[in-house]
Amino acid sequence: MWDADSGEELARLRGHEDLVWTVTVSPDGRRIVSGSDDGTARVWDAETFEGVEIIEGRGDVVAVAGGAERYPFRALTRSAETAIEDAATGREIAWSPVSLRRVVTHPSGRIWAGASGSYLAIIKLEGEPAAAGGA
Repeated sequence: MWDADSGEELARLRGHEDLVWTVTVSPDGRRIVSGSDDGTARVWDAETFEGVEIIEGRGDVVAVAGGAERYPFRALTRSAETAIEDAATGREIAWSPVSLRRVVTHPSGRIWAGASGSYLAIIKLEGEPAAAGGA
């Protein structure tokens, strides 16, 4: 991180173990979120530059940065599948057997698009997820 006016280095955000391919800042400017080929998204405090959270999987860092109030669900690709999670709890509520790349989230927070090979896949979450331990 650098100061835009002076060019002075402020911090180096370390932790990813592979190429970082995307970075964004939360709408309120309080968080920085990075996505990496190491299969994680990392959340950093934008004031202290300390790591706040490590999220297993590849997903839309813009939606992660937007937070659970703005995007109550998030799609994360792990291994050979894509999971839909409750963003507040991290609880998996749905999944797709397709491993998506470069997932983006619709502003509604219930539709995701991503690439799988030469195909575009769209996932739509309908209804309300079952409560924890429910059917």
